Amino acid sequence: MDIAGVTAITYAIVISGVVVFQIALAAGAPWGAYAMGGASPGQLPPAKRISVIFQAVLLA
Repeated sequence: MDIAGVTAITYAIVISGVVVFQIALAAGAPWGAYAMGGASPGQLPPAKRISVIFQAVLLA
């Protein structure tokens, strides 16, 4: 496999983890301290949950 293939697979794995994290935040996981600069510790408020859904869609 060439470097482009390795890079593509690595990118897909990393982005998949980020998308799963975003979906968990939207579902109510209490990880707000690790997202958006930690502005909302615990569960994200509804407006920010909507924004993480859009972020997950853009990344996917």
